[in-house]
Amino acid sequence: MTFDYEAYVADFLTGDDEALVARWFAEDCAMESGSGTFEGHAGMRRFLAWAHDGVRECPRIVAWVQEGRDLFAEIDMDFHATKERADFPFQHLFPGDSITVKFLAHYLLDDAGQIRRLKTMVWPPGKGVTTLPPLGPHPSQMAAYGAYTAAFSNGDPERYTRFYTDDVELLRGIQALLYGDGYTIKGVQKLLRENGVKFVIAAGRRRGDPKARAPIAPVSTPPAAGPSHAPNVSPESAPEFATGRVPGRAPSVRTRASSSACASRESLDRTARREEVPASHPRCLLPRPSRSPRCGLGPPDAPRRRSPPSRLWYHAGCSW
Repeated sequence: MTFDYEAYVADFLTGDDEALVARWFAEDCAMESGSGTFEGHAGMRRFLAWAHDGVRECPRIVAWVQEGRDLFAEIDMDFHATKERADFPFQHLFPGDSITVKFLAHYLLDDAGQIRRLKTMVWPPGKGVTTLPPLGPHPSQMAAYGAYTAAFSNGDPERYTRFYTDDVELLRGIQALLYGDGYTIKGVQKLLRENGVKFVIAAGRRRGDPKARAPIAPVSTPPAAGPSHAPNVSPESAPEFATGRVPGRAPSVRTRASSSACASRESLDRTARREEVPASHPRCLLPRPSRSPRCGLGPPDAPRRRSPPSRLWYHAGCSW
């Protein structure tokens, strides 16, 4: 008697539990596991419907052997969650979670070559198992992509970023620092030099998490304080502008023109309280550019150029 175990696993991977039970299990079958004993086709369908509710179960064969009616198999079972399952036997699963559990299964076959008894034993999740890359063509990897989309739709960056490679996460961190936290390009480069890639990656994860939107602070020690020309402006007096993000760089403060008549009273009061840049600021000490000769307003000793006569004068019969 030969049992095509690889074909059985292939049918298992399709996710069609009805066809799996009808083809491979005998009418008087029974299954024993940590979740209980289930008998007959009805019991098997009830168990599989409960176990696969929002969870894809994908077996990967490690080794199997058959002798007569007994078949033993070592399986690495991948579970990919697309919904929350607090009652899952191995751990509380959330959308996007993927775990792998080592199974040892004993199948007892009948004369027709169908499974009459099935008994399974398991190890703790993640112990002694092999793993696959997060994404790929294997049915388990395709099921993992479904878990990724569930975590992404659920807005859970802690789980959906597990599917990103390091370079993608680094780009997300740089984007978060530039467009979310107000860093300059040189400021991000300084963070990379002083704090490393993991710090910038963590910034991208924090930016995507709606529960952690507070600005991050670099872990490096800021340079010694020196004379600064920047005015002492508190965040309350200039709430529209982000404070300096790069360690050692003073925040840049710019004045904004008064709002139009439709501006709120609060915005006008806030603009009036804002301090101006002092005359000693380096930007105020830069030489002013000379007036362009194109407009006829050069230095005082420069000859003035007359504009060419207008066509309107000629048509009107006037001379220059």
